[in-house]
Amino acid sequence: IKKNKKNSGCRIGVRHDENPMRDITNWALLCTTNDPESLTIVRIAQELRIPLLKSEQVHGATLAKEPRLFDRIEQIQGIKHVVIVEIPGIEEEKRIADLGIEVHIIDHHTYADLDRMQNEASLTQFRELFEIADEDLRFAGFDPEVIRGVALIDQGFLWELTGSELSLEKQRAARAYYLSCKRDIDSNYSDTEEAALAAWQTKEIKDDVVIIRSASPHHVREAVSFLIADAFPEAPPTSIIVEGDGRVSVQETNKAEELFVKFGGFLFGKKRCWGVTAKNRPPTVDEIMANIRQ
Repeated sequence: IKKNKKNSGCRIGVRHDENPMRDITNWALLCTTNDPESLTIVRIAQELRIPLLKSEQVHGATLAKEPRLFDRIEQIQGIKHVVIVEIPGIEEEKRIADLGIEVHIIDHHTYADLDRMQNEASLTQFRELFEIADEDLRFAGFDPEVIRGVALIDQGFLWELTGSELSLEKQRAARAYYLSCKRDIDSNYSDTEEAALAAWQTKEIKDDVVIIRSASPHHVREAVSFLIADAFPEAPPTSIIVEGDGRVSVQETNKAEELFVKFGGFLFGKKRCWGVTAKNRPPTVDEIMANIRQ
């Protein structure tokens, strides 16, 4: 995705046209690097010199668990805006606002007690908020079409990508970059892919629902989803993924919100996907099937 830069002095506010990027002198971005989308946001921010408060949290990040959050914010002289990407925390957000700092939320998920679902991926929202045009991405060494592809994958997974106007070449490049991010984040991701393939080979299809069970401790949902997309390229089937750590996901169903109300957990994928972790005592596959048949 990265290209050779013609100018290493890229920063917000210096684009040489009539629509310069947002001046972010008093801004800061708080973002994790725990998935390809957030990692891409951080990489772009670093290249464009957006002041960054990088979080080291893994999945399930919250502001309440962010180390030294307020100390780090207050150390940024003259800060007036904080942009928080997919790290929820109502109380902490209010405390930041009470410091006289405007809080900007970027998210597209629904959590147990908080609905922040948006149709656009966080990467797209990030670009819009900071007014990052294709020209700016090229200037910083990124391929804008690949960046769009990454956002599409996060927004509606591979089916969103294949239904887009991106060329097949750019779709493949976006997918390759997305997977390279997974491997950069997790050096053992090849083990996850192997576990996903093993689970996929024992899949069951019942009433047009694909049921995949994994005994692996690796979190295989996303890796399995790539296999599902390859097998069903035209349209996504409803799938139930039961993982070795006890979490359960149901993808591509119009019953996702009903499952969320009944069993808790969280929503993603434009509220067409639902998931729950082991601590929430996930329902059985039979219970899920009974609910999505209604």
